[in-house]
Amino acid sequence: MESKILVVDDEKTIIQHVRALLDSFGYKSAYVHRAHILMKRLESELFDLILLDINMPGIDGITGLKQLKEHPVYKDIPVIMMTGDTSDKTVETCFIHGAADYITKPVEELVLKARVKSVIEKQEYNREIQTQLSEIQKQKEELLVQTELLEEQKEDLLEKNKNISDSINYAKEIQKTLLPSDNDFHKCFSDDYFIYYHPKGTIGGDFYFINKVNDTIVFAVADCTGHGVPGALITMLGITFLQDITKKNIVNTTGKVLELLRKRVKDAFKSYGKDIQNKNGMDIAVCALNTKTNIMQYSGAFSPMLIIRDEEFLDYKPTRNPIGYYPVEKEFETQEIQLQKDDYIYLFSDGYQDQTGGDKNKKFLKRRFYDLLLKINKYPIQEQKDILDKIMQKWKGNNSQVDDMTIMGIKWNNYTFIND
Repeated sequence: MESKILVVDDEKTIIQHVRALLDSFGYKSAYVHRAHILMKRLESELFDLILLDINMPGIDGITGLKQLKEHPVYKDIPVIMMTGDTSDKTVETCFIHGAADYITKPVEELVLKARVKSVIEKQEYNREIQTQLSEIQKQKEELLVQTELLEEQKEDLLEKNKNISDSINYAKEIQKTLLPSDNDFHKCFSDDYFIYYHPKGTIGGDFYFINKVNDTIVFAVADCTGHGVPGALITMLGITFLQDITKKNIVNTTGKVLELLRKRVKDAFKSYGKDIQNKNGMDIAVCALNTKTNIMQYSGAFSPMLIIRDEEFLDYKPTRNPIGYYPVEKEFETQEIQLQKDDYIYLFSDGYQDQTGGDKNKKFLKRRFYDLLLKINKYPIQEQKDILDKIMQKWKGNNSQVDDMTIMGIKWNNYTFIND
């Protein structure tokens, strides 16, 4: 874009000479011949530079410069003073009142070209800087607005997070109330048991269960669909259903317990028909131990049961059906085991086995888990829980926990029971 320059001088020959030179330099120019009409001319057109003669009749150039620099709109237009008076006082007066430079008369081509070029480039540079500063200020204001918005959103999220955390913690207390207490286990097995229970989150989708009905102790470990809040909701249903089924003593085999539990879960989730979308449910191992005969029944829904006797495995396989919808349903098998003194019984979810870690960051797996149980079997039953925890922490390392972990261990000793 061509720069526009206004020449203010009362001598026609000077105006013609200067304008001709400016035209040769590539600038557009206009002129006025008196300082008192300078402001009026600027009202119709703005200029990038003014060449202002000092000695003019009426209002002289110094007065015109002062008026210009006091004007709120035109004060930033640079001015080069033209004068034949090169005394220090005159030059000093020009600079005091805001002149950008001065040129002596008669005007020489090279001097005019250099001075105009310098002032114009400085003006363009200042405009560019001002544009950048304006853009920076605009961005700063936008960032300030965004920061305030983010701060509001942060406060809102913190409040929502607190509400969610409070709700989850309250749900944890509810779940804890539904799970059996140490006293419930102590009444049945004295101190010869452990419960290794490590949910993935604050609340979990695994649960463990115990209930003594007359001469029979019913105990179980279940792994419900999902973990966290969804899994925890299903655990509450599972615990409630098992409590009701076992207390009413309406079935006499663990297989029938699982049959009835499956029906209750399917009824709850309306899991019937061919095109089932809701496949919520659980894998579970249930045992019923007759304390008079030492005969224990076991039934599993995709969840095995392990006995260690005389440092050997007795691995009891589950029925390959879950509690809940399944395309081809089977009846749950009831297996009977004659327990012997110092048998070790283990029920567990698959979370411990599925945890990734170790040197190769792989799953712990079933075989390593079974070997671990056999290895620690020589230790007192309650110490086994601490060993399992230490080994898992070392195995997991910095990995996140992948699933809820539950292991129930019981040493059978033909107990004399405390009355309920």
